[in-house]
Amino acid sequence: MLDILHRELVYLRYYFELQLRQILPYWVLGMVIGSVISVFCKGAIHRLFGSIQDRKLGALGVIPASALGIASPLCMYGTIPLAASFSQRGMADDWLAAFMMSSILLNPQLIIYSTALGPVALAIRILSSFLCGAAAGLLVRWCFRGKHFFNFDRFSGPTNRDTDPNPVLRLLKNIGRNVKATGPWFLLGIALSALEHQSEGGSTVYYISDITPEAIVAVYEALGWAPTGRVAVKLSTGEPPNSNYLRPELIKDVVQKVDGTIVENNTAYGGSRAETAMHYQVARDHGFNDIADVVILDENGSMSLLVNGGSVLTENLVGAHFADYDSYLVLSHFKGHAMAGFGGAIKNISIGLGSAEGKCLIHTGGKSHTSPWGGDQTAFTESMAEAGKSVSDYLGGGARIVYVNVMNRISIDCDCDGNPHEPDIHDIGILASADPVALDQACVDIVSRAQGNESLMQRIERQQGIHTLEHAQDIGLGSRSYQLVDIGG
Repeated sequence: MLDILHRELVYLRYYFELQLRQILPYWVLGMVIGSVISVFCKGAIHRLFGSIQDRKLGALGVIPASALGIASPLCMYGTIPLAASFSQRGMADDWLAAFMMSSILLNPQLIIYSTALGPVALAIRILSSFLCGAAAGLLVRWCFRGKHFFNFDRFSGPTNRDTDPNPVLRLLKNIGRNVKATGPWFLLGIALSALEHQSEGGSTVYYISDITPEAIVAVYEALGWAPTGRVAVKLSTGEPPNSNYLRPELIKDVVQKVDGTIVENNTAYGGSRAETAMHYQVARDHGFNDIADVVILDENGSMSLLVNGGSVLTENLVGAHFADYDSYLVLSHFKGHAMAGFGGAIKNISIGLGSAEGKCLIHTGGKSHTSPWGGDQTAFTESMAEAGKSVSDYLGGGARIVYVNVMNRISIDCDCDGNPHEPDIHDIGILASADPVALDQACVDIVSRAQGNESLMQRIERQQGIHTLEHAQDIGLGSRSYQLVDIGG
């Protein structure tokens, strides 16, 4: 119970801090711009609204009224007294309705906040708020023709609190009032959003604390999975000279149990495994040819897999020989990763199964076929999830692929690093699941409770590693919720 509580508190704090960093700049900028408009432009906006009273616009008056409502920096509590003063001066009820509705839905400060959602969501919010304002005005005009809709008898005119003669102090006081009024609700919203993380139920993840050839066979057998046809065993062959790849003597029994062929792809970043001939030599030097046949899947180029439901990628390029195999056993060494934050099952089926060209696409969020450098970090993490989903979809919707993560030699560096940092975390065990999202989530959760985890957790946080899991769940690759079953007795 205490372990579960600790895990949830760790991730509540993580999600809170992550979302706070993401939205805080927009909140601050919105505060400043909203206050600038309120202090220096509010009067001009409201005078402009008042000036349309003398124009014979008829029903068309709802259009400028709704637009000016969005431009007004007032919230609902400031809009109502202002509307009361305009009503007392004879402003038409339909124009007031349009102004009030759009002003309540959106203002300059909220527009700045909404830029965090992206340009499409921002445009939809502005347009929908404008249309709602115009629709409210038209409804009042048509349904209350010849009647008064508003009764502002109990409302006095608006009170102007921006009265300090010093413009700088006037602005600072306005910002202070905005922070005081919206700050607690802003923080509460982030906290409630962070609470969305749930870890009850979900997929089954099997665990055993031993790290032996017998243990890896046992945790694989716990899956109850029966491969069909030709079986590929995907793993990392490891960058020379001193990477922490899974040693052949550890995995030999499970590889031979499934009569598997070890498969890998060339790297996109250089090193000793960027060219096929050199890569085959590394595999021999590391002893993989002693336990099974080895195939570099992209030695003859790439094949394309369709990405369904993705927001970044439309295709995923894997090695041309990927389709030569009917079933995949994915053996991953769980560890840190300089760019992804951590490497586990999802990384192994995305970047790991990507051809050299496909790796470039994933790293750059679909921008480049020739270079892995310079991509956006969020797009990169989402591309990994989407590439992994395409692999799972191709293999019978996940029916012909299972995953084993070995948690030993847990360095902050990947097996693509030939000289990784020494691990700060002790060896933990072996986990397996038919769900790569649940499996990686379980490993991250275990690391979050392990002694010496500071460097790795900081790297996961810095590189948005959790977002890979979030996006993978969102697009249907798997579930972050899981039940951990200890088969070690």
